[in-house]
Amino acid sequence: MAFGDVLWANLPPIPRGDQPPSHEQAGTRTAILIQCDEDDVRLNTRLVVPTSGQIATLRFPGTMLVQPTAANGLREPSVLLVHAIVALDKRKVGGRLGTLEGTSILELKLLLRKFLQLEGLANP
Repeated sequence: MAFGDVLWANLPPIPRGDQPPSHEQAGTRTAILIQCDEDDVRLNTRLVVPTSGQIATLRFPGTMLVQPTAANGLREPSVLLVHAIVALDKRKVGGRLGTLEGTSILELKLLLRKFLQLEGLANP
């Protein structure tokens, strides 16, 4: 697996009941791998950016739109939710559907830098 790979991810379910509505992402959905290739081999977890098919989520900071292509394997326009980064056990991450293409990877790296306040570091 490599940075920018589009994967299936099984995010933990949100508890229901007496608790107020939650804002975490849940369920099976596509996600983008955002850790370096070498660390993916050495870790039992994968750091991913979940996606949403709800275009209205673009109103939130830390989001970007990616159109489906043959290379990325997405089936519909998808909003990357950088504000919802999550580490998942590898057993909760399924197979690779594709890989983000050059401009989308660059845009994602720039968004990660901005959202995580890493602007002073070297260019992606």
